[in-house]
Amino acid sequence: KALGVEHFFIYSNDNDDSSDQLLECLSALDEITWIENPVKNPVGIQFKAYSHALTILPHILDYKWCFLIDSDEFISLNTRKFHDVNSFLNWISYWATDSIAINWKFIASENVKNLQDVFSPLIERNNTFVDDGVIGHGVRLVKSVFRPQMIMMSSAHHPAISKTTPIVCRLTNGDIHDYKNPPPNLHRDPSFSDVICTENIVINHYFFKSIPEWIWKYSRNGGAFASTEFNLSRFDNDWASYFNMQLNHRSASTHNIEEKFFERFKKELFRLRRNEYLKNAENNVQHSFLKRYEKIIMEIKKFK
Repeated sequence: KALGVEHFFIYSNDNDDSSDQLLECLSALDEITWIENPVKNPVGIQFKAYSHALTILPHILDYKWCFLIDSDEFISLNTRKFHDVNSFLNWISYWATDSIAINWKFIASENVKNLQDVFSPLIERNNTFVDDGVIGHGVRLVKSVFRPQMIMMSSAHHPAISKTTPIVCRLTNGDIHDYKNPPPNLHRDPSFSDVICTENIVINHYFFKSIPEWIWKYSRNGGAFASTEFNLSRFDNDWASYFNMQLNHRSASTHNIEEKFFERFKKELFRLRRNEYLKNAENNVQHSFLKRYEKIIMEIKKFK
């Protein structure tokens, strides 16, 4: 909201952490459009949601542009150059543009002094980048914003490219997104950019967050899988090593949120939390998190 996004279409699948109550309240207040995406059989959960959004949900076509991102991916805009996302999109629209490939930046985890700290906004407590060398060619991955009138389907990283209906895809500096140089052993793939552009806009990926959230995340449903049971087999050495890798390889650079944007952000958050129904729903989510986290830790101890 603080960046100028007009509306949010949020898909969720088989939530068991009380967050559906929060989504339902936000939807009833027209702050978002919430679409339940239950999964009963092994299917591509993201593919199912994207197919519905771009081919069945007519409301998407009411908007000129659509960002396709996950809930742990935050738009970070250079507010010294652009007041909001609309001014950036207007700027890049001076060229013929149907889709824009926005580079990722991984945000490192931060220590939390106590468990309650995980309820403070991520942009307040996590502001250090993971070193690009640790991520490897993953730093070339992009997420997309595109004109929904031109797109019938999309993957998690880029819209489907049709030979019959070609689209013009650009990098965030205005250059054409050619993707001619894929990572080793991969075919040409628009999921990867040849050039990393982070000057105008970037997607900050809060993938790691903190140790409690990392543990919690791997015990619950995700965009790529559905399970309502604890799956302790996922808590293995690879899982721990992946977290430690980013923990020990932080970049010297940090992202600094400009005060004028941060003030807009705090104003929007304060406005939402003034609503008693939203406040109660948020409290229930927090309570559910603490209760589930305690159960996870007990299960892990028994497993060991």
